[in-house]
Amino acid sequence: MKSCIYIICVSLLSSCSLFDADKPEPMYFNMDEVQLQTTVLQGENTHKIRDVSVYADGFSIGLYPLPANIPVLSEREEVELFIFGVIRNNGIASNPIEYPFYDPVIIVRDFEAFSDNTIDLNFRYSDQTRIIQLGDFETSNTFNVNVDNNPDITFIRSAETPYGNFCGKITITADHPSFEKTTFTKIERGDIAGSPVFLELDYRNDIPFAIGLLRIEPGGFFVPNYKLILTEQNEWNKVYLELTDELNDTQFDQFTILIGSNQSSTGFGSIWIDNVRLVYK
Repeated sequence: MKSCIYIICVSLLSSCSLFDADKPEPMYFNMDEVQLQTTVLQGENTHKIRDVSVYADGFSIGLYPLPANIPVLSEREEVELFIFGVIRNNGIASNPIEYPFYDPVIIVRDFEAFSDNTIDLNFRYSDQTRIIQLGDFETSNTFNVNVDNNPDITFIRSAETPYGNFCGKITITADHPSFEKTTFTKIERGDIAGSPVFLELDYRNDIPFAIGLLRIEPGGFFVPNYKLILTEQNEWNKVYLELTDELNDTQFDQFTILIGSNQSSTGFGSIWIDNVRLVYK
């Protein structure tokens, strides 16, 4: 299975096979709005594509933040563009990658020097992509297993979401200053290991929280394996959390998704989550 492609920004001037072309004048491609088109089974069409990686006639011409006006040269009568949606792996700004689950947008145009072309960027999940829905909170609450053995603090359904009708909300108070919850859905590690694996999550939070795996090891032992701490976000945000390496570890057979926070020393507040899904091939 093809691994995530890590992007190296390539300068236009370094692509000699393009810029030694007979036609030195470029044509331009304007890219602005991005949409993700999803099916009912794939869930809400939320995304955080803020950049694109562009290939012209098989050559990388760079990574571009959106909106972009991209000059392209071609030695051919037609120019062929492959445009890949770029996400920030694990929410790290310095770690852009071509998301391996979105099909590229493919554009073929007659080459016309100095012409302006507006491109609609409509991405889709590839046909090979598999999605396990873990929490849209429209019909049920999946984060209802109390790893902390405290049923008095839990995720409740809340209408405070821009996605559908409900999200999940949990609030830390002086009486309940911490929590650790997981999903009742147990996933077989062996069924998805060897593929790129990401957790997608929409969230907003007054307080930091951690997210990762709860490993279920032979003998029924439960081992928390937190991957990332998400700091406060006043507006809804999306994170793509890569779990590929964690799931290549053969020391456990099953896992669930784990969320926790302990704010007894730094204050109290709420966390909202929505559209939690595990994505793999």
